[in-house]
Amino acid sequence: MKYPGNPKDKEQIFLTPPSILKQYEGWMDPCPHPRPEGFDGLQVDWGKKTFVNPPWGYIRPWVEKALVERGKGCCVHMIIAAKPTTRVFHDLIFPNADVEWLRGRVPYHRVRDEKTVSLESCIVKFTNSPPS
Repeated sequence: MKYPGNPKDKEQIFLTPPSILKQYEGWMDPCPHPRPEGFDGLQVDWGKKTFVNPPWGYIRPWVEKALVERGKGCCVHMIIAAKPTTRVFHDLIFPNADVEWLRGRVPYHRVRDEKTVSLESCIVKFTNSPPS
């Protein structure tokens, strides 16, 4: 997925660790890897249960889509970098979702260079019930 960001790293694809991904077997994945030709996860219906590991350079459109899909009855869980001081957290996540802070640094496989990168992360949960 392309996004505006660092010109040296136009595709930031960090694969979800298998230990986390197995919890979401059978859930819709609007950011599959590899991405099928012409597929745009922001343009499709996410169904009833969706797990999203969006391109991390610009997550706002993915969070906005999660809110739209939640409004249609979809339960959306999203794994993202834990950056709670950002505007997207204050504007969209904190008022609308529960956040599960993951302990330690989560190891991701970075597709660009085949290296493991560990990042502080969280699971943002958009459900039909109000955030607690």
